[in-house]
Amino acid sequence: GNVLRGINLIGYDAKKQCYVRQSFMSDGSTDTGTFTLEGRIARSQSTITTATGKKLLVKTERKYSRNWRRQEGRQQISTDDGKTWKLWAEFVIEKSNETCCSASIEGMWDLEDIRFDNSPVDMAEWRSLKTFQSGTFLCVGLDRESGEVFRTHGGTYSYDGKTLLETITFVGGEIMQIKIGQSFTYAIEIKDGKIHQSGHLNDQQLDEAWSRMSK
Repeated sequence: GNVLRGINLIGYDAKKQCYVRQSFMSDGSTDTGTFTLEGRIARSQSTITTATGKKLLVKTERKYSRNWRRQEGRQQISTDDGKTWKLWAEFVIEKSNETCCSASIEGMWDLEDIRFDNSPVDMAEWRSLKTFQSGTFLCVGLDRESGEVFRTHGGTYSYDGKTLLETITFVGGEIMQIKIGQSFTYAIEIKDGKIHQSGHLNDQQLDEAWSRMSK
């Protein structure tokens, strides 16, 4: 079947005493909500916005193992603004023992610098996060102040240690230069925990530097 991948951004709201979470999935959907953690049980309620704009309410309960490497859970969904709920999914998730080597591009990356035709782009008001995992990538642009996502794109990739080939399978928001079905090839150098990426985006030379956020 299809494999769904994504990025989770998690923070803590001290005033409300709960965790806040935003997820950006490889099918173009987003999931925004809050959750609490009591012992080894996490309970959350969130709103999923599909790639077509449809909104769904979801309640999830997860129970973690003593070593926190395994979780069992169930999800309920509402399509009528919380008036009625029905079972949507039951799941078991186990943390893999696999680790990324320093020369791997798998993991999450934070854009530090971007240049078109050697001219730097002002990133004072926005940031970009990107994740690579098992042949699928996802990239999101966020407002630095509000955290609001204003664009997203992703698809499939291949990487041979020197060259990265990305093929776009979805776009959303303020995407001006990228279209579904396009493929882009970049020269890659990984040094000191950073990806240095060079290539062309349409008719412009594109150079980017990304710093690793996680392995």
